[in-house]
Amino acid sequence: IDRCSDPLVRRFLKLALSRICKPVSNADPRDLFPQRDQENLVRPRENVCTHMLASIDKLRALVEAIPEEAYHSLLGRADVRHLPLRDNSVDLVFFSPPYSYALEYARVHQLSLSVLGMERIPLREHRRQYIGTDKVRSNAELPRAFVQEYHDIIRLVVAKDEKWGRLFSFYLHGMQQLLLECARVVRPDSFVGIVLGNTKLRGSTMAIDRIVMRMAQKLGLELEFKYERPYYRRRLNPKRNRHSARIDADVFVVLRKIA
Repeated sequence: IDRCSDPLVRRFLKLALSRICKPVSNADPRDLFPQRDQENLVRPRENVCTHMLASIDKLRALVEAIPEEAYHSLLGRADVRHLPLRDNSVDLVFFSPPYSYALEYARVHQLSLSVLGMERIPLREHRRQYIGTDKVRSNAELPRAFVQEYHDIIRLVVAKDEKWGRLFSFYLHGMQQLLLECARVVRPDSFVGIVLGNTKLRGSTMAIDRIVMRMAQKLGLELEFKYERPYYRRRLNPKRNRHSARIDADVFVVLRKIA
Protein backbone atom coordinates (compact mmCIF):
# COMPACT_ATOMS: atom_id res chain seq x y z
CA ILE A 1 0.00 0.00 0.00
CA ASP A 2 2.76 2.45 0.94
CA ARG A 3 4.37 1.92 -2.47
CA CYS A 4 1.26 3.14 -4.25
CA SER A 5 2.04 6.48 -5.95
CA ASP A 6 -1.54 7.80 -6.06
CA PRO A 7 -2.42 9.29 -2.62
CA LEU A 8 -6.19 8.80 -3.10
CA VAL A 9 -5.77 5.13 -3.99
CA ARG A 10 -3.39 4.71 -1.06
CA ARG A 11 -5.97 6.13 1.35
CA PHE A 12 -8.68 3.94 -0.16
CA LEU A 13 -6.55 0.82 0.33
CA LYS A 14 -5.71 1.74 3.91
CA LEU A 15 -9.39 2.21 4.62
CA ALA A 16 -10.10 -1.23 3.14
CA LEU A 17 -7.35 -2.73 5.29
CA SER A 18 -8.62 -1.03 8.45
CA ARG A 19 -11.95 -2.84 7.99
CA ILE A 20 -10.39 -6.32 8.07
CA CYS A 21 -7.47 -6.01 10.50
CA LYS A 22 -9.49 -7.46 13.38
CA PRO A 23 -11.06 -10.44 11.50
CA VAL A 24 -7.65 -11.58 10.18
CA SER A 25 -5.88 -11.17 13.55
CA ASN A 26 -5.93 -13.36 16.67
CA ALA A 27 -8.59 -11.13 18.24
CA ASP A 28 -11.71 -13.00 19.35
CA PRO A 29 -14.49 -12.17 16.83
CA ARG A 30 -17.09 -12.44 19.60
CA ASP A 31 -15.59 -9.43 21.39
CA LEU A 32 -15.99 -5.78 20.53
CA PHE A 33 -12.57 -5.10 22.03
CA PRO A 34 -9.55 -6.44 20.08
CA GLN A 35 -8.34 -9.06 22.55
CA ARG A 36 -7.53 -12.74 22.47
CA ASP A 37 -9.68 -15.55 23.75
CA GLN A 38 -7.61 -17.00 26.59
CA GLU A 39 -8.92 -20.47 25.77
CA ASN A 40 -7.92 -20.14 22.12
CA LEU A 41 -4.93 -17.79 21.89
CA VAL A 42 -4.21 -18.52 18.22
CA ARG A 43 -7.14 -18.51 15.83
CA PRO A 44 -7.18 -20.45 12.57
CA ARG A 45 -5.22 -18.55 9.92
CA GLU A 46 -7.34 -16.36 7.65
CA ASN A 47 -6.53 -15.53 4.04
CA VAL A 48 -5.68 -11.83 4.25
CA CYS A 49 -5.81 -11.33 0.47
CA THR A 50 -9.32 -12.81 0.24
CA HIS A 51 -10.58 -10.54 3.01
CA MET A 52 -8.80 -7.53 1.52
CA LEU A 53 -10.31 -8.06 -1.95
CA ALA A 54 -13.77 -8.46 -0.43
CA SER A 55 -13.29 -5.25 1.56
CA ILE A 56 -12.17 -3.38 -1.57
CA ASP A 57 -15.20 -4.66 -3.50
CA LYS A 58 -17.57 -3.56 -0.75
CA LEU A 59 -16.06 -0.09 -0.49
CA ARG A 60 -16.06 0.28 -4.27
CA ALA A 61 -19.74 -0.69 -4.38
CA LEU A 62 -20.51 1.91 -1.72
CA VAL A 63 -18.66 4.60 -3.65
CA GLU A 64 -20.38 3.69 -6.92
CA ALA A 65 -23.77 3.84 -5.18
CA ILE A 66 -23.26 7.49 -4.22
CA PRO A 67 -25.60 9.65 -6.36
CA GLU A 68 -23.91 12.11 -8.68
CA GLU A 69 -25.36 15.14 -6.90
CA ALA A 70 -23.63 14.05 -3.68
CA TYR A 71 -20.22 14.53 -5.32
CA HIS A 72 -20.62 18.23 -4.59
CA SER A 73 -21.14 17.64 -0.85
CA LEU A 74 -18.71 19.11 1.65
CA LEU A 75 -17.20 16.92 4.33
CA GLY A 76 -15.89 18.69 7.43
CA ARG A 77 -14.36 17.65 10.71
CA ALA A 78 -15.02 19.45 13.97
CA ASP A 79 -15.95 19.03 17.62
CA VAL A 80 -19.73 18.65 17.74
CA ARG A 81 -19.72 20.82 20.86
CA HIS A 82 -18.32 23.73 18.79
CA LEU A 83 -19.67 23.46 15.24
CA PRO A 84 -18.31 25.91 12.63
CA LEU A 85 -21.81 26.47 11.23
CA ARG A 86 -24.10 29.50 11.12
CA ASP A 87 -27.24 29.76 13.24
CA ASN A 88 -30.38 28.31 11.63
CA SER A 89 -28.46 26.99 8.62
CA VAL A 90 -29.07 23.20 8.71
CA ASP A 91 -32.13 21.22 7.56
CA LEU A 92 -31.35 17.99 9.38
CA VAL A 93 -28.96 16.83 12.10
CA PHE A 94 -28.59 13.08 12.62
CA PHE A 95 -26.05 11.40 14.89
CA SER A 96 -25.37 8.49 17.21
CA PRO A 97 -23.51 9.81 20.27
CA PRO A 98 -21.44 7.55 22.55
CA TYR A 99 -23.38 5.18 24.79
CA SER A 100 -22.37 6.97 27.96
CA TYR A 101 -19.44 5.32 29.79
CA ALA A 102 -20.59 1.85 28.71
CA LEU A 103 -18.28 1.53 25.72
CA GLU A 104 -14.62 2.51 25.41
CA TYR A 105 -14.59 3.47 21.74
CA ALA A 106 -10.86 4.13 21.49
CA ARG A 107 -10.17 0.54 22.58
CA VAL A 108 -12.78 -0.92 20.27
CA HIS A 109 -11.24 0.71 17.20
CA GLN A 110 -7.55 0.77 18.16
CA LEU A 111 -6.49 -1.81 15.54
CA SER A 112 -8.25 0.03 12.72
CA LEU A 113 -6.98 3.40 13.92
CA SER A 114 -3.40 2.15 14.03
CA VAL A 115 -3.68 1.10 10.37
CA LEU A 116 -4.98 4.59 9.55
CA GLY A 117 -1.97 6.18 11.25
CA MET A 118 -3.20 7.01 14.75
CA GLU A 119 -0.37 6.34 17.19
CA ARG A 120 -0.99 5.15 20.73
CA ILE A 121 -0.09 8.40 22.54
CA PRO A 122 -2.36 10.67 20.43
CA LEU A 123 -5.11 8.05 20.74
CA ARG A 124 -4.73 8.13 24.53
CA GLU A 125 -5.22 11.91 24.51
CA HIS A 126 -8.28 11.60 22.26
CA ARG A 127 -9.76 9.18 24.79
CA ARG A 128 -9.85 11.99 27.34
CA GLN A 129 -11.70 14.36 25.03
CA TYR A 130 -14.65 12.50 23.56
CA ILE A 131 -18.12 12.58 25.07
CA GLY A 132 -18.62 9.59 27.35
CA THR A 133 -14.94 9.00 28.10
CA ASP A 134 -14.03 7.00 31.20
CA LYS A 135 -10.75 8.95 31.46
CA VAL A 136 -12.04 12.08 33.20
CA ARG A 137 -9.22 13.84 35.05
CA SER A 138 -9.45 13.75 38.83
CA ASN A 139 -9.33 17.57 39.07
CA ALA A 140 -11.96 18.16 36.37
CA GLU A 141 -15.09 19.97 37.53
CA LEU A 142 -18.51 20.44 35.99
CA PRO A 143 -19.84 23.99 35.46
CA ARG A 144 -21.75 25.16 38.51
CA ALA A 145 -24.80 26.16 36.45
CA PHE A 146 -25.07 22.63 35.01
CA VAL A 147 -24.73 21.03 38.47
CA GLN A 148 -27.48 23.26 39.84
CA GLU A 149 -29.79 22.60 36.88
CA TYR A 150 -29.44 18.81 37.02
CA HIS A 151 -28.57 18.29 40.68
CA ASP A 152 -31.40 15.77 41.13
CA ILE A 153 -29.95 13.40 38.50
CA ILE A 154 -26.32 13.93 39.53
CA ARG A 155 -27.11 13.29 43.21
CA LEU A 156 -28.97 10.09 42.30
CA VAL A 157 -26.24 8.54 40.12
CA VAL A 158 -23.35 9.52 42.41
CA ALA A 159 -25.20 7.99 45.37
CA LYS A 160 -25.42 4.68 43.49
CA ASP A 161 -21.76 4.59 42.48
CA GLU A 162 -19.40 7.50 43.05
CA LYS A 163 -16.93 6.65 40.26
CA TRP A 164 -19.38 5.74 37.50
CA GLY A 165 -21.84 8.35 38.66
CA ARG A 166 -19.18 11.02 38.19
CA LEU A 167 -18.42 9.74 34.66
CA PHE A 168 -22.12 9.69 33.86
CA SER A 169 -22.47 13.30 35.04
CA PHE A 170 -19.69 14.43 32.69
CA TYR A 171 -21.36 12.49 29.88
CA LEU A 172 -24.62 14.34 30.48
CA HIS A 173 -22.82 17.67 30.38
CA GLY A 174 -21.29 16.71 27.02
CA MET A 175 -24.75 15.79 25.74
CA GLN A 176 -26.10 19.16 26.86
CA GLN A 177 -23.33 20.93 24.92
CA LEU A 178 -24.11 18.78 21.88
CA LEU A 179 -27.84 19.55 22.01
CA LEU A 180 -27.13 23.25 22.48
CA GLU A 181 -25.21 23.28 19.19
CA CYS A 182 -27.91 21.26 17.42
CA ALA A 183 -30.58 23.72 18.57
CA ARG A 184 -28.43 26.60 17.37
CA VAL A 185 -27.61 25.40 13.84
CA VAL A 186 -30.84 23.64 12.82
CA ARG A 187 -33.55 25.69 11.12
CA PRO A 188 -36.98 26.22 12.75
CA ASP A 189 -39.37 23.34 11.98
CA SER A 190 -36.38 21.15 11.03
CA PHE A 191 -35.31 17.95 12.75
CA VAL A 192 -32.64 16.44 14.97
CA GLY A 193 -32.36 12.63 14.97
CA ILE A 194 -30.47 10.83 17.75
CA VAL A 195 -29.65 7.18 18.48
CA LEU A 196 -29.21 6.76 22.23
CA GLY A 197 -28.30 3.89 24.51
CA ASN A 198 -29.99 3.57 27.90
CA THR A 199 -27.44 2.22 30.38
CA LYS A 200 -27.55 0.50 33.74
CA LEU A 201 -25.83 1.54 36.94
CA ARG A 202 -25.84 -0.86 39.89
CA GLY A 203 -28.85 -2.66 38.41
CA SER A 204 -30.89 0.51 37.80
CA THR A 205 -31.61 1.74 34.27
CA MET A 206 -30.41 5.27 33.54
CA ALA A 207 -33.11 6.56 31.19
CA ILE A 208 -30.81 8.66 29.03
CA ASP A 209 -33.56 9.19 26.46
CA ARG A 210 -35.75 10.93 29.05
CA ILE A 211 -32.86 13.05 30.31
CA VAL A 212 -31.94 14.08 26.76
CA MET A 213 -35.55 14.94 25.95
CA ARG A 214 -35.69 17.04 29.12
CA MET A 215 -32.55 18.89 28.00
CA ALA A 216 -33.87 19.27 24.46
CA GLN A 217 -37.19 20.72 25.59
CA LYS A 218 -35.38 23.49 27.47
CA LEU A 219 -33.56 24.34 24.23
CA GLY A 220 -36.69 24.56 22.09
CA LEU A 221 -36.56 21.03 20.64
CA GLU A 222 -39.76 19.00 21.05
CA LEU A 223 -40.25 15.26 20.66
CA GLU A 224 -41.60 14.23 17.26
CA PHE A 225 -40.96 10.46 17.26
CA LYS A 226 -39.43 7.78 19.50
CA TYR A 227 -38.65 4.10 18.88
CA GLU A 228 -36.94 1.62 21.22
CA ARG A 229 -35.36 -1.80 20.64
CA PRO A 230 -33.34 -4.20 22.85
CA TYR A 231 -29.56 -3.85 22.68
CA TYR A 232 -27.78 -6.52 20.61
CA ARG A 233 -25.72 -7.99 23.47
CA ARG A 234 -27.12 -11.45 22.69
CA ARG A 235 -24.49 -11.65 19.89
CA LEU A 236 -21.59 -10.89 22.23
CA ASN A 237 -19.56 -13.01 24.63
CA PRO A 238 -20.86 -11.88 28.04
CA LYS A 239 -17.72 -12.87 29.96
CA ARG A 240 -15.46 -10.39 28.17
CA ASN A 241 -18.02 -7.83 26.96
CA ARG A 242 -19.03 -6.61 30.40
CA HIS A 243 -20.07 -3.28 28.90
CA SER A 244 -23.01 -5.06 27.24
CA ALA A 245 -24.61 -5.63 30.63
CA ARG A 246 -24.62 -1.85 31.12
CA ILE A 247 -26.62 -1.14 27.96
CA ASP A 248 -30.33 -1.88 28.21
CA ALA A 249 -31.77 -0.62 24.92
CA ASP A 250 -31.22 1.41 21.77
CA VAL A 251 -33.57 4.38 21.54
CA PHE A 252 -34.19 6.35 18.34
CA VAL A 253 -35.40 9.89 19.04
CA VAL A 254 -36.47 12.54 16.52
CA LEU A 255 -36.76 16.12 17.77
CA ARG A 256 -38.23 19.14 15.97
CA LYS A 257 -37.08 22.70 16.51
CA ILE A 258 -40.03 24.83 17.51
CA ALA A 259 -40.61 27.65 15.03
